[in-house]
Amino acid sequence: MLPVELLLQIFEHLHDDRPTLLNLLLVSHHFAQLSESILYADVTLHPARICRSRPRRTVLACFAESLSGPTSSVSPSPRRRGPMVKHLFIDGSDIPSIAQSEYSQLDLILTRLPHLQSFHFTHLANAVRWSPFATSRITAPPFQLARLIFNAAIHPSYAPKMVHGFLASQTRLEHLEIGSIIEEALGSANRDGATASADTELPPPIAPSSLRILETSALGYFLDAGKTSNLTHLKLSSSASPLDMMLINSASAPRSPLANLRVLSTSQTPHLPSSESGGSPSATAATLLPNLEYWELRSEWVDLAAFLQEPCVRRFLVSLPRLKALRFSADVAVHSREGVAQTFESVLGLEFIEVRLGRKREVIIRYYRGEEKPRRVQWRRGEGAEWCQTWEHDASAT
Repeated sequence: MLPVELLLQIFEHLHDDRPTLLNLLLVSHHFAQLSESILYADVTLHPARICRSRPRRTVLACFAESLSGPTSSVSPSPRRRGPMVKHLFIDGSDIPSIAQSEYSQLDLILTRLPHLQSFHFTHLANAVRWSPFATSRITAPPFQLARLIFNAAIHPSYAPKMVHGFLASQTRLEHLEIGSIIEEALGSANRDGATASADTELPPPIAPSSLRILETSALGYFLDAGKTSNLTHLKLSSSASPLDMMLINSASAPRSPLANLRVLSTSQTPHLPSSESGGSPSATAATLLPNLEYWELRSEWVDLAAFLQEPCVRRFLVSLPRLKALRFSADVAVHSREGVAQTFESVLGLEFIEVRLGRKREVIIRYYRGEEKPRRVQWRRGEGAEWCQTWEHDASAT
């Protein structure tokens, strides 16, 4: 018999071959343990869907039972399945609402996943009346997440529980995509505070200092918490007004709270004051974003050359001392290379400009400095998540 370490490495190559892993469950108790450790590592559950094996139960209910049900003669104990789960994705994108009974099942599941590293929750319809560990019967989370994506609108009464309860307890969090939940929590706290007594103190801003990747519409919240110094990737999911204020006022700051930022994704061009308004735009942005290497712009433009000639855009591009790449994630038309060539001349360190062609949205090309023809690009990750990847290694250009 090969050592367990070697067998596990072999089984890892079957990560995407679920039929083979299921067959290995029947070989022996030893093989069943190794197979389940891979089968249960990544779990995707759809609320409200009916379990095939038990037509009267939902998928969430069946999975909860699998973590605590009777022991099979072949499979490992159900109590050992929970610790195997490393990544959990709750996909409610295709249903209008999620029943409260489903949230109860999800709470039950979460309490049995002590080694969970990544939690992704998606619901694109009405605001959800739930947040992790907001129920009274759950006192504390049993895991320390490294990645949390909460892609859903949340009811204002639950937002504070999410921010000041669950989020505050995740001290090892490195990757956070939380959208407008923090804004909703702050708004709820302000409304409650307006009617509270003068002696009542609002909860202080909470954010783990381990954060490296952040998507939010409430940048000011994290700045107030003073936990942005380690950020390397930032996506602003709404306007860039907090960043604009930092750009305008950063010249007098001793050290930028975004000094380590390497990737920035915005829906509009950050505003820099013109030279006529006083101060040096180059010095201002260089003080705030001294190490920014990659900028993604998500707004659509009819013509790339016209965009690159916009004064606000040129001021921002020229002001970034380490900028290597500019990326458009929305449709862009390229009528001539004139604007591209002028941008390379203005931004000396720029290595490539990446655009998504307007007529064929699936086509992404890069214009590299010194090359006549653009290269077609294939990203290795899912669409929309390119901003938080490694731009050099997670995309291939041919």
